[in-house]
Amino acid sequence: MRTLIATSSLALAVAVSGGPAPAQQRPWTLRECIDYAIENNIQVKQYEVSVEESEVSLRNARNSRLPNLTAGIGQNFSFGRFLYEDVEEEVNKYINSQTSQSSLSVSTQINLYQGRAITNNIKAGRLDLKAEIAGLESIRENIELQVTSYYLEVLYRKELLKVYRQELELSRQQLERAEILVETGMSPRTELLETRSQVARNTVRVTNAEGDVETAILDLQQALNLTIGTDTWFDIAEPRTDDVPVDANLLADPYTVYQQALVIKPHIREQEYRLESSLFRVRAARGGLFPSISLGASYGNSYSYIFGASGNAAFINQVKERGSESVGINISIPIYNRGTTRNNIRLAQLNVRSRELYLENMKLSIYKDIQQAHRSLLNAIAEHTATETAVEASRESYRLTEESFSLGRATAIELSESRSNLIASLSDRVRARYEYVFRSKIIDFYKGIPISL
Repeated sequence: MRTLIATSSLALAVAVSGGPAPAQQRPWTLRECIDYAIENNIQVKQYEVSVEESEVSLRNARNSRLPNLTAGIGQNFSFGRFLYEDVEEEVNKYINSQTSQSSLSVSTQINLYQGRAITNNIKAGRLDLKAEIAGLESIRENIELQVTSYYLEVLYRKELLKVYRQELELSRQQLERAEILVETGMSPRTELLETRSQVARNTVRVTNAEGDVETAILDLQQALNLTIGTDTWFDIAEPRTDDVPVDANLLADPYTVYQQALVIKPHIREQEYRLESSLFRVRAARGGLFPSISLGASYGNSYSYIFGASGNAAFINQVKERGSESVGINISIPIYNRGTTRNNIRLAQLNVRSRELYLENMKLSIYKDIQQAHRSLLNAIAEHTATETAVEASRESYRLTEESFSLGRATAIELSESRSNLIASLSDRVRARYEYVFRSKIIDFYKGIPISL
């Protein structure tokens, strides 16, 4: 079961940020584990930042339609010989002095036409935002599937531990009977020693199985990044899985599941949005081939003062006389920019082709995964059916051998072999059941059915 989960092509690494475990003294359900992992996952937080970045980029694209507004203030000081107009004497003359000049300007410009580049960039920005949102949803789904695999691993190890404990109990009962048979002289002492040895081996197996349970629980804790102290209790709820219907006739056709996945899976939508966005980026790049038209307006004023000179005009008079306004339309016609525009168009077209190939490959990969999951599910169903038959047969065989052992017609080794066959068939049934549950959850994942136990 461990190998099955670790090597699944659908299992993605769960990287989560640190956080304290909730104060909870009851078993965690699967949904609680999933919700906690999603809430503290680093990849989720990174995608949330990416979503916010896309929102800001979209606002920038929309704001490019708005006019800009700039203002400028200047202050200059000049020293030396200046041509000076004496207002009182109505003559021009040179003087040595210092001059102070102040200026103020305000301007605005609005883009009227840029080959629809702004419009196409806005449309591409909307699709990029949708793609980021779909990517965030995809990460959350993958975490859900990954946590489910860890959760099922814990359940599997616990079920296996129950089987081994049952084996230990049966071997202890056999030991009690063997002691009685040896005391009454119905069995040799070697069988008693063999039975004691078997009890010791089964005890070791139970101890190892208990360690496997603790390891599986630890793996789940680390996947959730729970901060668990040595005095903190943590365990999971154990829903029943032995009553899960196992019927191949209930399975959907792989192609039908694939068609459903193409419509509902967020990682497909994410790539479709990115492909559509790249098409608008091509149109935006082509806008560089067309003239651009902008409307501009400005206002400027200045004030000057010559130190040591008489007849400096008053500030209010200079402001009234030197103010200037302008309004104009600017048309920029691209003629040659060293091929930059056409290269940008080509790069945008290549990005479209790359997106098309990536989406096509993703669809093929998903279909292969669904086919493999469907085949594995069919194998699990067949194996589960076979193990059910094997359990019934080995249980009856053990019952008959046990009766023979009680009557002295069977040896301890024969009883031990019969018990080992029973335990092996029980273990195989547990493994087949959890294999089926996990594979069925993969199919549910592609069908968009929420994962639950």
